[in-house]
Parts: sequence; structure tokens; C-alpha cells
Amino acid sequence: GEEVKIARIIMSSIEHVTLLLQPIGALLLEELVDDPDLGMFATTFPLREDKQKTVFKMEQLFDSWKGLKKPAHFDKAIVALDMAFEKKHVTEDQYDEWFPKLEEMERKCYVESKYSRRRDYLFTTAKESPLTTWFFLDKESPDTEEGKRLRKEILEFLASNKPEKLNNTDYVNMSNFDSSWIAQWALDLLGMRFMKSSIPEDQFLRAAWGNMLLDAGKCERLVKEFKTISMPVIPQDDLLRWEAYDMMEKNGIKFNLEDYNRLFNGTPSLPQAVQDAARSFNGVGALPGLLRRQAEQEKSAEMLLATLSFVSDFAVNDLGINHTKVKNKNDTVLAVMHHHLYPDSTKPPVLYDNQKVGYETCQMCLVRKLQPWNELKLDACKRNHHYCRWCMKDSMSSAISRGCCPGRDENNNECGAKATRREMELAGVERDIIYSVMEDRIRDHFNSLDDWNPCDAPGCIGGRSNVKKKFYTCRLCTKMVTEDGGASDPTIPRRLLQGLDGTTVMRGEGVFRECYHCATRYEKGNACSTITCAQCKQQFNMTFGNEQMTHRFDEQGIGPQRYVPLKEGLLWKLGVFKDRKGKPLQLGQSLTEAQAAEVVRRAKLKLPEFDG
Repeated sequence: GEEVKIARIIMSSIEHVTLLLQPIGALLLEELVDDPDLGMFATTFPLREDKQKTVFKMEQLFDSWKGLKKPAHFDKAIVALDMAFEKKHVTEDQYDEWFPKLEEMERKCYVESKYSRRRDYLFTTAKESPLTTWFFLDKESPDTEEGKRLRKEILEFLASNKPEKLNNTDYVNMSNFDSSWIAQWALDLLGMRFMKSSIPEDQFLRAAWGNMLLDAGKCERLVKEFKTISMPVIPQDDLLRWEAYDMMEKNGIKFNLEDYNRLFNGTPSLPQAVQDAARSFNGVGALPGLLRRQAEQEKSAEMLLATLSFVSDFAVNDLGINHTKVKNKNDTVLAVMHHHLYPDSTKPPVLYDNQKVGYETCQMCLVRKLQPWNELKLDACKRNHHYCRWCMKDSMSSAISRGCCPGRDENNNECGAKATRREMELAGVERDIIYSVMEDRIRDHFNSLDDWNPCDAPGCIGGRSNVKKKFYTCRLCTKMVTEDGGASDPTIPRRLLQGLDGTTVMRGEGVFRECYHCATRYEKGNACSTITCAQCKQQFNMTFGNEQMTHRFDEQGIGPQRYVPLKEGLLWKLGVFKDRKGKPLQLGQSLTEAQAAEVVRRAKLKLPEFDG
């Protein structure tokens, strides 16, 4: 509209000036070079309706770009060229000619730049495009003092961008997915420096260092090194040491039991260790070391479910990383189970390099040129299908590819290579889609087992195999599952059998017993032992039946059941109300201490019949 007309008048005026005074044109071009967007506009905006004339020819601008002094300027020039190509202001031939030239000039400019300029460039890109930084950091020589210093500074900066510091709403941002994984790679590279030296003081580096030692099976060295540190020990350190001692015990390596007891005040358990490790994982980025090793070492997916049952439903992140995040058990379970079935690589991906394989256009969108920071290939793909990350994101998010490689073979058959969680995150797939894909894959795995019986609890991916009864306990959520709608639920007879014995729990809270008058089941609350049955409306004492109905509070707990209900209930049918000779007791009978003890003994013998 009017803006185009105004722009054309301004550009036409500039053209007349530059034609009359060539030095002015040179100065103007020099200014436009510093702002690639304006430079590209000046070389692509048509002065005439037939699009035949511009202020400068593109060759003039590109020739001027050869003199750019900063790598960041080349980044802007590449973006400007991209935008011009997408708007069809630049032909494909022009794009194909100049894009690799700009890339080559950028690399040359970076290598030839001074230390301070390279440093500033890497710090800037680390905030916006961590993978770009990772690529250029690889160009720094680890053999020179400058290279060592720069690598250390940038790695520490990348490592500080921990995934726990990101907001949940930021996870849809591709760069944040990059940050979470790159932070871990950076930590690993930094931690590797300490593999042959002393223990690092920084808590994040110490975690990376400790996990590397445990991955390598060097549990003895980890225990030894921790004895030398003077800095405050955080819960994360205790988790590493506990796993090291656990590894030593499994491998038959002797250790000082007094040191162990002094550190842990007794014997910490795997359930507590798994729960603590889960608190440091918020659903994105690398798994905590202990959970990753559990997933890799466990041969059976079903037994891994049993280990993951120790993770609490909601775990507050209190390992010194972030005290405010609260996450759901399902995230941890799905991520660990998926790693067991489709392992995430802990190593940085092999970066695509134009110099090695030649210049390429993404074969899916046919627009974007593949770069080290925008190209993605799945590790499981054996056919070298690689596309830009935007195309991979769209394809893996769709119902067709659904987390798989979208490529096809020479016979037009789907590739079908499955992406790992890390690869889906690096592609920028939304978190909800990633976890939906993982859940479907895990369920498909378990359902493919011949003797698998799934759990019927909403949202639970667990279950149990090799079930020989009408009921079973889910490996994951420990819910009792029945095949007859609850009729064979063993939790009721089991709790009634257990309730025949006494308990030291204050006021006997939680004990199951039957009403003396009608055998209706009741759970003892935090109140007195005499209650009114809601079924028959009569009062009874939960210890003595029809006797001693004083409204006293048994603060020290309640004793064994000293009565047989007047009517036949579930306990009567189970046959536990008998004397020592096996003779049935009478309905409504009060029991002596000896008779009550015999009933309890018979109940304990019955209990194994109702184990899940």
C-alpha cells in the first residue's frame, strides 16, 4: 500500500544520489553492511514495478559482506538471506551460491578473531542457540592456553543453564530443550577433567563427576575421594555415596561398616534412594544417574516397575537444586521405563558438518538448509534420514509418524525408527506429546507379553505377569486388582484376619473388625472403642463385643478380639473361630485370652492364602 510507495520513492532518491556521487553510494553500502536486514532490503526491493531494478546489486552487497569483522554479523547476514529466500526475493540459485560462502566466511572469521571477540560471540549465542555455541566451541583447540580457558568458561556458562531453572511454560521452547541436554553435556565434559584428579567442589560438577565414576564402576574411588572433602555435603552427595556402597556390596567388595553406619545412621534402603533421586528430575533433560543406571541394569521391565513403585506420587525437589518444583510420579516412571526400552544417549549428538557431507537442503520442506544447529537424525535410523528440526518436530508430533522417523526407503516403505525422549525434546516436540508417545510405547510393550495382566487403576501403566489367582497386586501402584469386579479382593479378608490381633497404634486406629450383632465390617477410627453399628443400629465394643461398653479411649492401642459375632460373617466362613482341638466356637461367644490367642494363631496361618 502507501508504505510500499513511500519506500519506493525513498529508494529511488537514494539511487539517484548514488549514481551521481559514487563515494556516497560506497558510504551508504558500508552502512547497510553493518545492518544485514537493511542491506538485503536494499538489494532485493524493486524500484520498478517490473522488478528489474534495485539500488544495489546483490553481488555488491555480498562482496561487501566479505569484510565483516564479527562472527555475529555473519549470523545476521545468514538470517537476512534466509528471510529473503522465503519471500522469494532471492532465487534458489543465488541462495545456493551464497549461503555456503557466508558459512565458510563465518567460520574463517571466527577462527581468525581475537580471543575477546570469540568469547563475546560464544556467550551471546549460548543464550539464544546453545547448539550453535556447541558447534563453534568444538573449533577451539584444547591444546592451547586460550582454547582451554575459553572452553572452560563457555562450558561453565552452558552448565549453569540447568533445566531445573526453567519455568514449566518454557518447555515448549526448542532452545530450552537444548539447554537442558547441553547443560548436562557441558557438566560431563567439565566433570571429566576431574576423573584423574581430585573431587570437584562445585555441587553440579561433583554430581557429574560422581556419576561418571559410578558409570565406570569405580565405586571404591568415589568413597575414598569423598572422605577427603571439607566442603558441606548435600543430600545429592549422600545419594552418590550410598549407591557406591551398594555397588561395592553387590560386587563383594569389603568396606568399613562403621564408616557406613556413621554416614547413614543405619541402613538406607533402595526405596529411599529411588525417591530421593526422583526429586531431582522434573520431566525434561537427562535422567538422574541412579535412575538411569537402574533402568540400564534391570533386565526385566516388570521388575523395574517394582523399583519405581518406591517413587512417591508427588515429590518436592529438595536436593539443593530447586525447592519450589513439585512433579508427578508418572513423569519419572514414564521417563525411566522409556529409557529402559529405548535408551537415551548421554553423549552429545554428532553434529552435521557441511564441510564433510556437502551442502544440503532439507528433503522434507525443500526450503531450509541443514546446519549443525538445525539438523536432526535419529540414532535408531539406519538409512541416514536427516531433516531440519522443524520438519522433524512437525512429523513426530503428527498422528502419522508419532515419534518416529518420517523418512522412507527406496521402496517407499516407512522407516519407522523410533525417536528417544532426548531426540523428541531436541526436535522441540511438545512435552505432552512426548509423554503420550512414551506411555503408548510402554503399554504396547507390556501388552505384547503373553502372560501380562494390566492394572485397572486410572493412569497406571503397571500390572503383573504370571498370575495364577483371581487377584494380583500391581507391580507399580501396588493396587489390588481382581478379575471378578472385586468379589475376590483379598484385602478385605486379609485386613479382617490381621484385625483379630491386637495393635499398639493409638486408639487402635485402622483396625478392621466385624460388628458383634450383625457381622458388618468396620474400620476403627480415632475415637473410643464403643460404636453404634450403622447397619443394625446397636452398640458394641470393638474388643469385647457385647461387654465393657464404656466410652474409654484406648490411647495405648487395643488388644485381640475377644468375641465371636452373633451372625455368620466372613471370618466365620474362613474357619478361624475354633479352639485348640479344632472344635468350632459358638456364635456370640465371649473369648478368654487363651481362646483369643488361638484364633489369632489360626488367622496368621490363613493370611498367606490372600497374598497378591
